[in-house]
Amino acid sequence: MLAPYPAFDASLEFETDAREYELGLSCAQGIRSLTSEYNVRADGRAFIKASTTDSYIKINEQVAAIKSLSGKGIAELQVVGPEAQEGAIPNGCAVFVLTADLSVFLELGSRLNNIDAEIKKIQAKLQKSQGAAKKQQELMSKDGFEDKVSDVVLTTERKKLADAQSAAKNYEKTIEQFQKMKLSSA
Repeated sequence: MLAPYPAFDASLEFETDAREYELGLSCAQGIRSLTSEYNVRADGRAFIKASTTDSYIKINEQVAAIKSLSGKGIAELQVVGPEAQEGAIPNGCAVFVLTADLSVFLELGSRLNNIDAEIKKIQAKLQKSQGAAKKQQELMSKDGFEDKVSDVVLTTERKKLADAQSAAKNYEKTIEQFQKMKLSSA
């Protein structure tokens, strides 16, 4: 007996759920990247900073899944919303920028052996993101750019610019935090 060829059923497609899952997955990937880069094997504390209420709600619903996908090196995971106070994320955190409104922080504290080397690494990342932001600004400031491209392309280019500027801002914050750690340990 032959089965009929499967037909697409639009009622089984959940685009918003898929986007929210991808958002949570990218948070877990960012945390895993930081734990790998800074060799955090156990008792790690991670923070997810959401700049908008919408992203805060979406991420807060997935905290358990993000924590389990982040690996065994993370003992504690907190989501920090847009209304959070300045000290909600402790000093001495490494930053992984996901989007303009989402960043992942990993508390390093005493785990850093050579703060100067870490600052140099982050300065290289800062220069790269500043260069990307400058290129995006140059592209978007060309005569007739907004008139020649579609709304979809314009939205995408604006998002790229916002992401690059956000990355640069967060790298600057990380450098400040590492310099504070350096001064306090001296």
